[in-house]
Amino acid sequence: MKKKILLMGLASVGLMGLASCNNDYQPDLSEKVELNMSVQYAKAETRMAFHAEATSVTLPYTDPSGNVYNDGDLKPVWKAVSDKLNIKINDVSPKDSVNDSFKDWQTRGFDNVDVFQGGATNIQNYATEHPDAILDLNQYMDKLPNFRRFLDGNAVVKRTITNYSGNIYYAPYFDGYDDIEKMVLMRVDFVKKLLDDNLPSNLDESTTITASYDTFLPETFEKKVKVMKSDYKTTEEITKKYTKNPITRQNEKGTLNGKNLVQALREHIDQTYNNYYGTKRSDLFIGPNAAYDADELVALLRCVKANPAFLTGSASSEMYPIFNRENKNSRVGDLFGLMGQMFGVRGMMSKNGYLYINSNGDVVDARWQDDTVEALKRFHQMYAEGLILPNFTSDTAGGGTGGSIYKAVHGKNVGFCSFDYAQTQTVYHETSVAKNIADYDFEPVISPVAKWNGKDEFTRFHESWRSVKTEGWGISGYVKNNPAKLDRCLALFDYFWSEEGQQLMSYGPDSYIAKDANGNLEKIDYMGKQVPKLSDATVKQLKEIADYNYTNYYRYYVGGTFPIGYIKEQGMEYQCNAPQGKAGLDKVENAIALGVIEYPDVTWTNSDKWRWIVPTTFAFGSVDANAVTQNYVALNDYVNNTNGKINNWSAIVMYGFGTTGQIDDGSTEKLSNGSVVKKPPVSVTTLSESAYKTYMKTELKGDSYVELHNTAWKDMY
Repeated sequence: MKKKILLMGLASVGLMGLASCNNDYQPDLSEKVELNMSVQYAKAETRMAFHAEATSVTLPYTDPSGNVYNDGDLKPVWKAVSDKLNIKINDVSPKDSVNDSFKDWQTRGFDNVDVFQGGATNIQNYATEHPDAILDLNQYMDKLPNFRRFLDGNAVVKRTITNYSGNIYYAPYFDGYDDIEKMVLMRVDFVKKLLDDNLPSNLDESTTITASYDTFLPETFEKKVKVMKSDYKTTEEITKKYTKNPITRQNEKGTLNGKNLVQALREHIDQTYNNYYGTKRSDLFIGPNAAYDADELVALLRCVKANPAFLTGSASSEMYPIFNRENKNSRVGDLFGLMGQMFGVRGMMSKNGYLYINSNGDVVDARWQDDTVEALKRFHQMYAEGLILPNFTSDTAGGGTGGSIYKAVHGKNVGFCSFDYAQTQTVYHETSVAKNIADYDFEPVISPVAKWNGKDEFTRFHESWRSVKTEGWGISGYVKNNPAKLDRCLALFDYFWSEEGQQLMSYGPDSYIAKDANGNLEKIDYMGKQVPKLSDATVKQLKEIADYNYTNYYRYYVGGTFPIGYIKEQGMEYQCNAPQGKAGLDKVENAIALGVIEYPDVTWTNSDKWRWIVPTTFAFGSVDANAVTQNYVALNDYVNNTNGKINNWSAIVMYGFGTTGQIDDGSTEKLSNGSVVKKPPVSVTTLSESAYKTYMKTELKGDSYVELHNTAWKDMY
């Protein structure tokens, strides 16, 4: 992978100070200290210790060094932490999610747990209202030298996690830092097959779609677009000259079958770009010099939808041009991330609900803005044309079972485009899901151009950006009464901000890292720095016992990459990519480095505050923190991407504004007898566009919600 020239300066700042200096505070670790810890990702499989009830984990587990682990044993990372810091870890994690477990401890009492996780906002708001319940880390920075050094080098992070009174109640989690997160992925082989070389003679003529989508861009215009050249080192400007909108051009063909739709799009590309792409028309979408916009993407999605026989060999196949990988509400939210990318809508991939900062430096909530409502209307039109997976909240969507949509759509060769992580989605090249499909090539592509922030120019802005995540961990306030526990908790928290601790949580113990002939750990170059190289045995296990799902492998077996206070090193995730994933990432990352793709400013120094990343937590006083927690439950439940919630945007996309329908989000509930059953579908009535905006702002008190955030925000910066 080529180095990111421009981003490396920022990335290196983000990782400054991870190594301890010799004159730092050194804790006394001579006495073994017992800690009750509640640390996990989402379920029994992701707790610190192995549990027989975790049915997705096969026990006993043998690590690359030959060590055997059984039920009740700490996983390798936490065994290493236990040995390094002389801690007896009691895994008291509940079986539910990170955010739900924090609520559990509020009920049980924090005197029953020493170290716990939670949503960053939940921790900070609760601690602000109950200051004795959770330890203020800011009072102990002399015993947190690595953490302190990181915060001193990253003032924005420090302000983000500091509350109104100057207290820091949690150490934040970073799934990477100052780098791209989720991105657009496409079946690039489909695009090439549809658009390159001469018009195929066997395009579908029997499969048709009914037009519903209204053009988003004007019929005619002429604009310059900045693109990356094929050398991945330089840029150029190309001219996008519409003489007719591609949707109009397709509609004028009359019958919207596969052949007519492809022919119209090919004509559009040749004329709009004056044969710039030649016979490699696919490069408009998948090349380093990609320059496609929302209407061009919809035109391509139509071509995919109407060509099942041509693309898959089966006329009976139903193509799913846009799909979410699972029916879980959090994964359904990725659809709206793609929607934001297409139509230039900020706030869809915010680090705090749907909030963003405008050019005046004010907090804005995207949920009821005009451009959001307009984008939702167009997504409904796309859904009506069959361009978005039908019933995408159902656990059988796309022919899947249990909500695993991706296995069905990839396995049947009928999925085309999604907005997701590169590694987790490109591993299908290496697994049974799609490994035997001829020409299968699903990989990241450069995002579409749009007119962002009301400007009359085409740019790319990538809002899904790695910064302070929405989770972290804290220490119970009562440990102040036990000096031994207090010092060991602080040593634990600080350890993961050291180079050694960060490497352990990111890559696993040394036994998971390759070694040279002299027994030294091997390194590879990643984004201009040297990072540990995973051993062949690790990669083999990743494939054999986790089907190449690196997050499951590390969380289920190794015990690493947990959402606790540290920065996860992306060099590990990069090595777990399939070759196609690396190729797509190379394209996207270099486009970022060259300024072809703009991104949120994690330093709050850009002259246009619209570029500033929104804080993950706001510095509320105790009264306002309580108000935010208690007074806006209905607002945050109405449009919410949290699992188990209902996002009314899903209903709007499926049924449109001003109608009624059934939404099945696939969530479950536990009965009194302990059994887990699926919740029934929920009846949802959508409002008209104007009524929706009024309802959100007035009846659900959205305006006062934003006002509270603006008051806190002004004090922060």
